[in-house]
Amino acid sequence: MLVQNLANLVWSYATLGVVDDPLMASISAAAMSQMEEMDSQNLSNIAWAFAVNALEDLPLFDALASRSINQLSSHDGDAQHLSNMAWSFATIQYEHGPLFTAISGASLRSIAVFEGLNISNTFWSFATLSRRDAPLLDALASAAILRITYLAAQDLSNSVWSCARLAFCNLPLLDAIASRARAPGCQFVAQDLANTVWAFAYFLYADSPLFEAISEAAMRKISDFISQNMATTAWALEELDCIHEPLLHALSKEVLLKIDSMDFMPMATLLDRRLWPESHAAMASRLFPLIDDFCARLLQASSLEFWRGGGYQHFVLEFGVGNFGAVGGRYLYSKLGIFDPDEDFLLRASGHVPRIGRMMADTYVADGADFLRQRVVTYAEFELRSPDLREPLRGSGCHENGRTYASSWIAPVRPPLCPYADRGTCSEFRMLASFCDAIAQADPQGTSSASGRAEISGFVRALVSGPCCVSCVGAFAQFRRLFPAVVVSVAAGGVPEPLQP
Repeated sequence: MLVQNLANLVWSYATLGVVDDPLMASISAAAMSQMEEMDSQNLSNIAWAFAVNALEDLPLFDALASRSINQLSSHDGDAQHLSNMAWSFATIQYEHGPLFTAISGASLRSIAVFEGLNISNTFWSFATLSRRDAPLLDALASAAILRITYLAAQDLSNSVWSCARLAFCNLPLLDAIASRARAPGCQFVAQDLANTVWAFAYFLYADSPLFEAISEAAMRKISDFISQNMATTAWALEELDCIHEPLLHALSKEVLLKIDSMDFMPMATLLDRRLWPESHAAMASRLFPLIDDFCARLLQASSLEFWRGGGYQHFVLEFGVGNFGAVGGRYLYSKLGIFDPDEDFLLRASGHVPRIGRMMADTYVADGADFLRQRVVTYAEFELRSPDLREPLRGSGCHENGRTYASSWIAPVRPPLCPYADRGTCSEFRMLASFCDAIAQADPQGTSSASGRAEISGFVRALVSGPCCVSCVGAFAQFRRLFPAVVVSVAAGGVPEPLQP
């Protein structure tokens, strides 16, 4: 079969949504044998067709990448080819470094001819694979601003979502997208609404008219919202201090209608929102048994090797929940023997934690582009006593997320759905790791054995500005296993007031 016919055939089947595995295998083999004859359109059509059908034929994708790189070394390729190739590889989560480097270079040289879909697909592809290519991001932002009136709702949503995913803080682009999104005739579907408001909330971007418009649009499309859309929208509007009670009532009703089909992580997020008590009770009745199972399996760990040897990492990836939220997290901690701190501590701590919820740190510049750090603050007070210490170790203060803390005592893990996350940077992990190092330095003999560590007593009290991820849950569990006589109490994130029907 001729190369053009081969590419047209596979494109047609994918467009119709028809998946024929034997046929796709034959097409893959034929494409591999004729790779040197393919032009850029053939390459992108085949890549797109396999990606749409979630067919991760890596040998084929490697061959497509190699051929595309060779072509881009002699000419830039058209915008459609560049964005389609990037989209196809990102869709199957295949970060082919040399290909994306070539696509970036060619895109920079061709950016003047990029249209709305080319811009948003390229943004989305690099964001999905967490590739912070500052020159390309700046060029895409400038192109999007220049063509903002031609960007469709999905292009706007994908572009601003990509900025947030990469923490790429380009205020002129955010302003342009916000203005365009408010314009009459810009029609968002449920997924676009949720992604757009989430992205603006990531940057704590204030635009009350935009969020009012999104809230009203969400009300009209609420029946189309899946659980993730509901959770994303409710979280974002709360973080932006946009209280739209009619939408909260609509979300409360929708939770009850869809409770049996809701995913667990969105439920954990919604359980932290101001919804009807009946909605909270319905979600808790599904989420808490899952937490019971999580804790039961966690408490079965017989030694610290479960964490250090990768057992906990495997467990959390298999379990598939990255964060149980503030309400779910407190229930989880109670099962691990970690309870809420007393009110006096919480009153003191609230004076040190600027905000319970999302906070942003300063921007930083990398390769000429501005990126934004998320800020998580943990205020803690501790007292650690040992028979070999004349005076207890005491202290108080704030701990923030930052440079990863290399600890020989406790181990972080990568949460599910966060393939590039380094949780050694979390404020809670850094705090607990520093406490371990402090007591080990003060009493090296006492901390050298399990029996010695069992005689170390005292307390650690902490207030965290947001819910703890499963990595930090594991960090607290490890600290408790290391020092079982130390009383640990934690409050992470805020517990909502119920919304009366």
